[in-house]
Amino acid sequence: MNTSERAQFPGNRSSGKRTVTISLSIPAFISSGLLLCVALVWVFILGIILGRGYTPESRIPELERIMPHGKPGQPPQVISAQDPPAAPKGTPQAAEDHGGNDVLTPDELEFRNSLKTGSAARGTAAAKPQPADKPAPAKPEEPAKPAPNTFDFVYQLGAHKDTASSDAQAAKLKKLGYKARTEKSVENGATWYRTLVSFRGTVEEALKMKKQMTAQKLPQPILRSRAPAR
Repeated sequence: MNTSERAQFPGNRSSGKRTVTISLSIPAFISSGLLLCVALVWVFILGIILGRGYTPESRIPELERIMPHGKPGQPPQVISAQDPPAAPKGTPQAAEDHGGNDVLTPDELEFRNSLKTGSAARGTAAAKPQPADKPAPAKPEEPAKPAPNTFDFVYQLGAHKDTASSDAQAAKLKKLGYKARTEKSVENGATWYRTLVSFRGTVEEALKMKKQMTAQKLPQPILRSRAPAR
């Protein structure tokens, strides 16, 4: 079923005027009405959201003073723009609003004492000296490299079949300032305990040490090994 609406413009057809005809079916007419209702509902919802979210008094302090304040169900309290809001109780401004009364309430006295204590604590913190910067840890010194033409010498001063004799000779050499030690070795099925002395230096220094041993009436040292010092 179709409904038709015809709009005719005045004039004679023979004069060349056109006739415009607009036709709407029932489903198209119902769809147009539904779309119009949905659009009106969305406009209404957006208006409510924008109206609640917009608070001009938060941007303009003067407007906030004259806006009504109060809880729901109570008459609004209008603050005049000329009268500044009362200062909170316990502050120096509140004491001035009381008419210059010198008598302080316990709350006001406690507030002033807390201000004095905070100022003294800040002054103490400012006067506290800062700790001095710790010096950087010193780098460990690298071991000195041996001089050129320096060798590690090993001399033998005795060979014993028992460890007690070898240890006694090594102890005597240590008392004289030599680096002495004992070493066990097996040769042809026999066990020997050798008394060895280590020395680092040049060839000239090694010869000087051998002469010193002769002067001390020690056994003649026998060279066992010589290697460049590292």
